[in-house]
Amino acid sequence: AVVPPLLAWEGHALRGELAVDLQAAGTLDAPETNGTLRVGDGYYETGSTSTILNDLEILLEAAGDTIRLAEFSANDGAGGAITGEGQLMLRSEEGTPFDFTFKLDHPRLVHRDDFRTQGTGELRVTGNADGAVLAGDLMVGPAYITIPESSGETQVTTVPFTVAQGEGEVEQAEKKVPFKMGLDLTLDFPGKVFLTGMGLDTEWEGKLKITNQLADPAIEGVLRVKKG
Repeated sequence: AVVPPLLAWEGHALRGELAVDLQAAGTLDAPETNGTLRVGDGYYETGSTSTILNDLEILLEAAGDTIRLAEFSANDGAGGAITGEGQLMLRSEEGTPFDFTFKLDHPRLVHRDDFRTQGTGELRVTGNADGAVLAGDLMVGPAYITIPESSGETQVTTVPFTVAQGEGEVEQAEKKVPFKMGLDLTLDFPGKVFLTGMGLDTEWEGKLKITNQLADPAIEGVLRVKKG
């Protein structure tokens, strides 16, 4: 069946042909699954980075308490590609652990007017329902960053504020544990990172190590001007 869109949430869209042949038995603590779920001729787009994936193929194979990503492939329509594999374990006592690896071959990771870049390397995301870690080594570039020209318009300053919560609301908020995404990334910029605008016309190179949490990243390394 064709499902347009297959999934849609704010800033993201996924559509394609969905074929489901799944059976489930057992209990939530000891599930028994069998079958497949396939997405064919898929298309994914995210608005924030203008990332587009064409010819998306996803095959999930379920057996017992394991759901395996047997196939994941897509291209960016400009010669870049992404493939992936991994698995998710339906084990509630372990928080539903998962382990996925994706290989990037020069796909366009960001394709906005002010920022365009490609990347090559391998990314691995491991974790469970409580949190995960995104790790890997990426060679970034070519990248094109444009500093927008000042419009000369008056800028409006915003001041953050907090609305006081009632006692019941505070207790409910304390019960919610946010999903934590850890980082262990090495980004290599071997030149061809171009920063232009506001009188600049430069090329950069270097290497960065990004660790800690997505919400509070720690960045170490060096970026230096190669030309300009």
